[in-house]
Amino acid sequence: MIIANKKNTFSGSYDGFKTHLLIGESNVGTKRLSIQITDVEVNKEQFLHSHEPEQCDYIVKGRRDADR
Repeated sequence: MIIANKKNTFSGSYDGFKTHLLIGESNVGTKRLSIQITDVEVNKEQFLHSHEPEQCDYIVKGRRDADR
């Protein structure tokens, strides 16, 4: 069993984001699944992009511009 958290996984930073790869090719060998935790700075937003695997977002805390 893999136990992954922010402290023991690969992380990267870019333009207001810090991403922690919990599950992915680097630790389980699959290209079909990726689970990440991403911390987003205030007033930053995800840029339009595409990649494999598909992406699903689960927002723990925060709000969209439309909610202000």
